[in-house]
Amino acid sequence: MLAKVTLIGNLGRDPEIRQTSNGDSYARFSIATNKIVKGQKSTQWWDVTVFDSKKAEIVQAYVTKGTRVFVEGELQTREYQSKDGTTKTAVEVIVGRFDGKLVLLGERGEGGSDAPAPKPQPLEEILDDEVPF
Repeated sequence: MLAKVTLIGNLGRDPEIRQTSNGDSYARFSIATNKIVKGQKSTQWWDVTVFDSKKAEIVQAYVTKGTRVFVEGELQTREYQSKDGTTKTAVEVIVGRFDGKLVLLGERGEGGSDAPAPKPQPLEEILDDEVPF
């Protein structure tokens, strides 16, 4: 079975870098995707988790609130208890080490500058540039 999603959107806040119990880093952030239907703008928020230490370090170094990104990952749902005791369901996009993709598309938002957007750069290329051998 496969539950994959592809999104292009802007980060709503700076990413959070956290540690797993075994010391590996992962990044969490949310992105907003927009669409216009009958003249009305609609925004959908997506929670994204990047489970790869090297990718999480790159996210921490290069990605901030407003950065436009291309995300490809697996959809995953989980249930949790809210503070008032009710059961809630969260949907997340999971980008793993071997599956999924994260590409930096630009600095901020939709336009606003006449300067050309930087060339999209997959995190894998950034990682390859930093390997000393």
